Amino acid sequence: MNLRHAAALALVGWYLIVQPGDASSASTSNAPASDQITVVGCWSKVDESYGLSGVESFTQYVREVHSRGGAPSNDYRLAGDTSKLDNLGPLVRISGTFLPNGMGKHPVGTIKVETVTELSAGDATLNPSIGRTSSWRKYRDSANGVAYSLPDAFPRTDLCCPPQGPNFVGHTNTATLAGFLVPNDSWGASDFAAGSFAIYVTPEITNAADCYKFGQSYPDDKVSSESISGVRYSHLLQSGIPPEEIDLYHAFENGRCYEIAMDFTFYRMGGFDLGCAFSAVDPNSLIKLVLPQISFYKP
Repeated sequence: MNLRHAAALALVGWYLIVQPGDASSASTSNAPASDQITVVGCWSKVDESYGLSGVESFTQYVREVHSRGGAPSNDYRLAGDTSKLDNLGPLVRISGTFLPNGMGKHPVGTIKVETVTELSAGDATLNPSIGRTSSWRKYRDSANGVAYSLPDAFPRTDLCCPPQGPNFVGHTNTATLAGFLVPNDSWGASDFAAGSFAIYVTPEITNAADCYKFGQSYPDDKVSSESISGVRYSHLLQSGIPPEEIDLYHAFENGRCYEIAMDFTFYRMGGFDLGCAFSAVDPNSLIKLVLPQISFYKP
């Protein structure tokens, strides 16, 4: 594990620690009092035996994942008309009669299936308050000639443990102009775990050719040139482990070299009982909104 990946793990851990959590609101494994039950979850089939990892309140489950990095679910055995599941996707809502047993592989009990509804995790979409750029907060750094807008939901941070520092070519002096966290509930029920946004500038690179280069890259990285709102960017896309994407954009404007850095770290959904209910995030859905909000001017 290199320092870049170790720092990404630190970012996820730091973000989860500072999020508010209420242990009293956690899901429990107590058997429901009613004989009738409706559960949302991911079904499975092993040796002709059907099972379900599910929760009665999926909204509460997602809230706990975002605040604590995980949440408990219940394991049920499924009985009755289960063959209909064979033609459905993994995410379902099941209603039926609950039969507690308190023993065996399924300690919660059995659900005698009456109705099954197939659900879809769908594509991860930004929460409306984040996706609506007209409501974003405006920032301006007159001394360094940059203006930008970001959602109010993005808290400022001093980036004490950034996944990467500035990636300018050579050993240059740099200044951090902005540091923000991207909340892990930005896409709702998704695999997004933590992220950050930063702007750096260096006064030591005084030509475009060097500015568009990157100090460190790997064989699998992708480099491209993009023009966004009249600004030419050199884009470095890096992927790593833990599941992570780092997008670095270099711009040379008014004799200064700037770096826009965005980091996205993801959960390994295979470790979640309800992993089938979480959508995969496309970081570009946020990047394409953020970059046009950045402008440069002479200090």
